[in-house]
Amino acid sequence: MDYLGENQEKNVDAFVRYWNAYRKSSERQGTLDWWRGYLFSEEFQNIRFHPQVVHLLAGERAWRCLRHDFFHIDYMTDEIKGLLWEAYGFQEDDGTAYQGEVHKLWIYLHPKHIRRRMKERTKRLVRGAAVIFILLISIWGASMINDGRVLVPVVAALLYYTRNLLEDKA
Repeated sequence: MDYLGENQEKNVDAFVRYWNAYRKSSERQGTLDWWRGYLFSEEFQNIRFHPQVVHLLAGERAWRCLRHDFFHIDYMTDEIKGLLWEAYGFQEDDGTAYQGEVHKLWIYLHPKHIRRRMKERTKRLVRGAAVIFILLISIWGASMINDGRVLVPVVAALLYYTRNLLEDKA
């Protein structure tokens, strides 16, 4: 194997290690600046279209993080996606220029897709806040009049919340 090919493989292996460490990390503060520098470095720019790198980033497992609970919003991941979009030099209207996994990566990193996900997250948070508000008012009302029947809206709100949470995961 020649020097350039060997060096490229080392850079790909390094990227895979960096990416897996990022995905598995629950503490991501301060890493955005590091990723910004790395993604625009010559090291990454030379491997960005390497099949192993594209396959890793275009795969479904690439974007799973450790926490998937209701209140966890990983804006950091969306920031990294934006940086990758820029580092790859993608344009919003050139989706037909790419094929295979690069096209899949283009779709996944597209800003429209990220904005849609952020709207869905906001909608879930508003719905959750409304349910919590109803629960608090119902509990407060039940305690003020000492009547357990007032807790019926609490049960209804919990059932509504659970149903919508299951729909979101489906």
